[in-house]
Amino acid sequence: MLDTAGNIGTQAYSFNVGTLSLTVTPPTLPSGTQGVAYNQSVGATGGSGSYSYSVTSGSLPAGLTLNPGTGAISGVPGATGQSIFTIQAIDTTNGNAGSRSYSLNIGSAGALTISPSTLPNGSNGTPYSQTLTTSAGSGPYTYTISGGALPAGLALSSGGAITGTPTGSGASSFTVRVTDSLGNAGTQLYNVNIGTALLAINPASLPAMINGRPYSQVVTASGGTGPYTYSISAGALPTGLVLNTSTGLISGTPTAAGASATFTVRALDSLGNTGLRAYTLTNRRDPALDAEVQGLIASQVATAQRFAATQMSNVGSHLEGLHGRLDPCSFNFSIAPPVDQTPRPYSDAYADITYGNPNQLYSPNTAYGSRGQFAPPQPDNAPSRRAPRKEACAADWASSMSIWTAGSFQFGSMTPSGAASNRFTTGGLTAGLDMRINERLIVGAAVGYGGDHADIGANGTSSDATSYSGTLYASFQPSGLLYVDTAIGYGSVGYQNKRFVSGDGSIASGKRTGSYWFSMLTASVEVSQDNIKIAPYVNANFISANFDGYAESGGSLALSYDAMSANSMSGAIGLRGSIDIENAHGVLSPNARIEYRQTRQMGYNQALYYSDLGAGSASTFTQAAISSGTETAAAGLRLRTPGGVTAEVEYSIMKGASSFLAQAVRAALHITF
Repeated sequence: MLDTAGNIGTQAYSFNVGTLSLTVTPPTLPSGTQGVAYNQSVGATGGSGSYSYSVTSGSLPAGLTLNPGTGAISGVPGATGQSIFTIQAIDTTNGNAGSRSYSLNIGSAGALTISPSTLPNGSNGTPYSQTLTTSAGSGPYTYTISGGALPAGLALSSGGAITGTPTGSGASSFTVRVTDSLGNAGTQLYNVNIGTALLAINPASLPAMINGRPYSQVVTASGGTGPYTYSISAGALPTGLVLNTSTGLISGTPTAAGASATFTVRALDSLGNTGLRAYTLTNRRDPALDAEVQGLIASQVATAQRFAATQMSNVGSHLEGLHGRLDPCSFNFSIAPPVDQTPRPYSDAYADITYGNPNQLYSPNTAYGSRGQFAPPQPDNAPSRRAPRKEACAADWASSMSIWTAGSFQFGSMTPSGAASNRFTTGGLTAGLDMRINERLIVGAAVGYGGDHADIGANGTSSDATSYSGTLYASFQPSGLLYVDTAIGYGSVGYQNKRFVSGDGSIASGKRTGSYWFSMLTASVEVSQDNIKIAPYVNANFISANFDGYAESGGSLALSYDAMSANSMSGAIGLRGSIDIENAHGVLSPNARIEYRQTRQMGYNQALYYSDLGAGSASTFTQAAISSGTETAAAGLRLRTPGGVTAEVEYSIMKGASSFLAQAVRAALHITF
């Protein structure tokens, strides 16, 4: 180097010309948030030695600076928005350089909202799980704890899930911060209390369900601070039931008959205190659908009706026998020609005959006008027919009374629709007193006793019953061929029931009482020719039975039954006939009948429930109205003695709907005095 004075100096230099071979990292910078400290470093690779950094174009966001020696971009952004700038890196050894253009966004600090605004409390030792979400901004979102601390045992993931099992108890306060891809941010302060297991859940046990029937039972928590939240923490509710998490109501309609479910109900209060209660809920069968129950109810109804029918049969058959005793001095039921009552010359020879007793001269049940075997001999020129003296008959008739008794024994079986089969044995005894009011009317009264045993199904279900009854009756002859018989009665009935419990095979027993009314009306036309008599007839019966409520004892699933009533009415048409055969002991009359009866069983409802569950669990067995027909054939034998004693026996067989088949034997004794 030469100055103006001619002095000269020299200096040796070494100069390196570098290349653009450096790589500036990272490729992008994270966004920042206004008012929130920002700190992010850039670096370089591909060179040697140390590096220096500078902004070669554009500018950093307001409030941020670049450290040329370290590449750190730091500061507190003072404004929002996007900044585009280029950072160059140069190595100090070879002069190699590199640069990278960046776009840095500074977002708003209050732009994002975290949901939910509050978190539920937790319980010590109980797994906890809650997820935070953000709806505004531009994802993805990043969640961090910016203040305070989570309860011990819990952790927050960057995706917003707070999970874990609390290991302590008490209150915790913490702030969650969320940022999006543009630097927008939001915070939410949370207070979570970790409670202890202090709550009590009641009741201690749940009543059983009835399959197919609505179920409703509330569990309640106490010992904490409401409101309470309920959940199933173990097991599962029976199929068809749900738990209301706010009220603790378990409700629905169970659908798995005979199944039981074990589950645990958890209650959580507002402070995170919790309580647990384990339950086992049994699903019982609907008793109204049980074939044994249905069969037992149907048997009780049928038994009361058989008691009434037995008394009506005994009384009705007796009334038929009274027809020959109405107006005994006249045989106006005959179709034979009228008696020739013209005075005969020889009449004085027999003036001492007591015509007041028709058995003395004529058998009242032999062919019209024929002389009975007990009549005194008559001369050869006597007429073939002669009526007793009217005045004497009237005198005897006016004081005529008689007592009688009849008994019947019936056995058979029936299978009501859907119910267990019913095999029954019924006996009935009737005793009565007749009084002749006039030549066309006989009235009387009778008392009755009945016993019945029924086996229902094949598992030991049975019913034993007894009955006492009283009956008023009358037989009326409004015209020569027509007879009208009627009766009305009332009876009480008591049952001793045993029921096979389908659920566990035990036997439940119970006593039931009841009563019944019955009435009958029969109209018949009796015609005879010589010693043969036939009588077509029509009949109508009505039975009304009432049953008191009762409760079973024994067995694990005893039932209670409400009071109920059952009515039936029937109508019949029939034909009976007899042949009178005189012999040394009186008149022997073989007889027979055929009958068709149509019965209308009115519908009835039996409300019943498991005794331990109470009336609120009541079910109803409903028997719809049924119409059915029964055919009866009977054959019998009657003996009438001259002393006014009548004995008879009859066998009958009945067949009808519902697989009904019954046989009966009836015997009767009538004594006139």
